[in-house]
Amino acid sequence: MTGPAVDVAVVGGGPAAWATAAACARLDLRVRLVADDPDGAWPATYAAWLDEVDLDDLGADVVAQRWDSVEVVADGFRRLPRAYGRLDNTVLQARLRAWCEQGGVQVARARVVGAAPRPGGITYVTDTGAVADATAVVDATGHPGALVHGRGPVAWQVAHGVIARTDGAAIDPGTCLLMDWTPVPGDDDPRPSFLYAMDLGDGRWLLEETVLAATAPASTAVLSQRLNRRLADRGVHVTELEAVELVRIPMGLAAPRVQDVIGTGAAGGLVHPATGYSVAASLRAAPRLAQALSDAVHRRAAPVAVSAAGWAAVWPADRRRARALELFGLDALLGMGRAEVGEFFGAFFALPQEQWAGYLSGTASAREVAALMTRLFRASPWSMRRRLAQGGPRHLLGALRR
Repeated sequence: MTGPAVDVAVVGGGPAAWATAAACARLDLRVRLVADDPDGAWPATYAAWLDEVDLDDLGADVVAQRWDSVEVVADGFRRLPRAYGRLDNTVLQARLRAWCEQGGVQVARARVVGAAPRPGGITYVTDTGAVADATAVVDATGHPGALVHGRGPVAWQVAHGVIARTDGAAIDPGTCLLMDWTPVPGDDDPRPSFLYAMDLGDGRWLLEETVLAATAPASTAVLSQRLNRRLADRGVHVTELEAVELVRIPMGLAAPRVQDVIGTGAAGGLVHPATGYSVAASLRAAPRLAQALSDAVHRRAAPVAVSAAGWAAVWPADRRRARALELFGLDALLGMGRAEVGEFFGAFFALPQEQWAGYLSGTASAREVAALMTRLFRASPWSMRRRLAQGGPRHLLGALRR
């Protein structure tokens, strides 16, 4: 792989990597994407609130299914009138690859194992000993990151899911169930989990039993048993299993410190600490990061300034402060039992949509996050307030002062 230097080397083969490479190429930067398996399919189910994704640019066909509202069962039933969609991984991947090809992105099959600054840029090394240079290197390899160093997760989101046909409807046909915290009859395990479900059409369903966040989450075997019990209680059984989906997402990643290699996606800490989502945030970050790198490269900035500009694009200062508040929110969630978590989300989604939408999207400012937390505290029952108040004012003020 040894060869002439490029402006940007993007390490990784997932959505964050391809989106970043494509965005840089569209600004006429010289780009190389390096991945173990750059042609590999993306097996995970990706979904997003559709107002978080630039469909005018990506194309509406990157959405495999769309729901104009989603349902939540948490201390009562609610229908949230905010459009939600399941992404078509094949279409999205092909679109990003096409932009990369049009922009002349070099694609290399290799595993990058190290990187170090050099005069004028960064040198990176693969597992075969090959060496190459770039003005900037972006780590988009997912958690824990091949090159970026950051604090590890404080908790994990885990899920056991199936794509299957069933002998009945587990949810209302044609709908998407964002979360159902209803306890499962006969299950005395105190660790809370919820049902996440989609009608995929043609008699197919995505059904996932999910632990939102826990330091010691239930095993996927326990979640599989709980899912089967939940379905059986609704008179539903799997008749044709198409696929099993196992989810393990790091939760509570802080914004990494500024360092020589720039991180994005999960490697850059973009996993939302209250939802586990990162794809939409990664897609949004790509053009910001590309523009910052383009500006820095064209003004011949020093390597340290190029890296700093990239990190500032991925993590603007106010978003770093907001992340500190979001981590406080995760800390409160980790201590909640079954009844409390249902009360919490019941109160959360009872707030006006414009208040909770920005929080879940990871686009709210630090003051907006603080304001939402204050409103949520005031709207919560006294039992919940005690949980939310543990260290609350200290965390809020500390984050806003950073």
